[in-house]
Order: sequence, then C-alpha cells, then structure tokens
Amino acid sequence: LIVSPPGLGKTTLLRDLVRLISDGTGIHRPLTTSLADERGEVAACISGIPQNDVGQNTDVMDGGSKTDTMIMLLRTMAPQVLAADEAGEEDIKIFAQAKKWGTALLTTAHGTIKQHLFDQKISELFSRYIEIQIDNDCSRNVLIYDQNRQLMTTVEIERSYE
Repeated sequence: LIVSPPGLGKTTLLRDLVRLISDGTGIHRPLTTSLADERGEVAACISGIPQNDVGQNTDVMDGGSKTDTMIMLLRTMAPQVLAADEAGEEDIKIFAQAKKWGTALLTTAHGTIKQHLFDQKISELFSRYIEIQIDNDCSRNVLIYDQNRQLMTTVEIERSYE
C-alpha cells in the first residue's frame, strides 16, 4: 500500500513498481500482473495499447469501474499481482478476495500511513506499507513499514529543479 497526500508521486511509484514486478529484476523473477487503470493515469492506453511502460507481463484494463475491472481481471487473468490506483472503501472486499486466492496486492491511497495502518480492514491485506512525505525544503521522504507496522527504512529523495 502506497500512501501520501495528493501530488507526491504515488501513481508514478505505482507505475514503476508494476513495471519492475512484471519484467522482473536481476534478483526477482517476472510475475504476471494485472492493472486496473480506471482513469488511464497509470498505463495511459490508446486503443488498448499502454503508452507508459508497465512491463511485458502486465495486462491492463482501463476506462471501466475499478471495482468491476478488478473482479474481471482476477477471474479471467489469474494474476500473481493485482495493481490499482487510489483504492477506496468499496475496493477492500475485492482486495480481501484476491488475497484469499493468493494474489498479491499493490495499490495507492490518499492520506497518511497512520490513517491506514490502524484501519483493521486494510492492515490485514498488506505486508508492506510505503508512505511518501514532503519536508519543508521540498525533499520527499519515502518510509517503508513492515506487516507489523514497524518502520523498516527511510529514503530521502532530493527534489531536482533541472
């Protein structure tokens, strides 16, 4: 679960993680990934073809209700990973079903980590939590928490004005 206030890079981070998960890395093998891209912000499909690189093993459905799209992707594509942008209260039931089927989840949400970590319905679904924060000097900090809500690491990303 990737959490931050609006405008700090949740969707961009989601897109990059989907690509890395789908293509694999030198350490991890590629995983079949399904992306429910309700508003077309992640893959930016034109005529069904992603314009953004979301990985070779990613199936994208866009333009429909996120809830309906996630159900269709789970039932028809059997993904190892299900990704969606801006999860809402109505998506929790589908995420819970996906987890029961052995599908890993990757999603974003507006707010702060404290709002989401202590929501029992959400905290049972995810094993890692990422929070993006911004400092007074406009640097971004990425905090990563484990399934026990313990801070694992913090990464500072300096803002580039080039």
